[in-house]
Amino acid sequence: MKVTLHDPADLMTLRERARSQANSTQRDRLRAVLLAAEGEDGRELEGDDIAKRLGRSPRFVDQWLARYRKGGLEAIRPGKAKGQKPKLPAEKQAAFKARILAGPTEADGGVCTLRGAEARRILSREFGVEMCLSGVYELMHRLKIDPAVASSVFVTTVTDVVGFFGFLGLASLWWGISGTLP
Repeated sequence: MKVTLHDPADLMTLRERARSQANSTQRDRLRAVLLAAEGEDGRELEGDDIAKRLGRSPRFVDQWLARYRKGGLEAIRPGKAKGQKPKLPAEKQAAFKARILAGPTEADGGVCTLRGAEARRILSREFGVEMCLSGVYELMHRLKIDPAVASSVFVTTVTDVVGFFGFLGLASLWWGISGTLP
């Protein structure tokens, strides 16, 4: 299975990219074209031979060699992965982030901190987007919103103080230290 190079410089480019490529799938694409172009020990390799050497299916090799023949090096570059459109459009994501970081309002039912359930309710009421709780946390993570940062300073302080004194209480019980002076 012989491949004619689009450009004589492609051979050097293929070698360099195949050596430096961290993504194994992309590296195998490059190596498939390289093996088809160079062969081995002066003989031409068949698609099945190339597939065995790469540990890939013959169909994989045929597809990528056909892409190279049709469009050169640019045709075997990985494209942007297709995926589901985000439920909250990009233009509304900044507004959601600002709303969460601003903290609770009267419309939030008197809560003192915005957690996942409250963020889910805000998405539904103010942005018209229905999401499951894990989706809300994924969105907050993607927008780099830490739920602890979204809470008020008062709540964070109370949580820290209660945790600190709880720790001291457990330590005193563990070590048998009483709180009275002799």
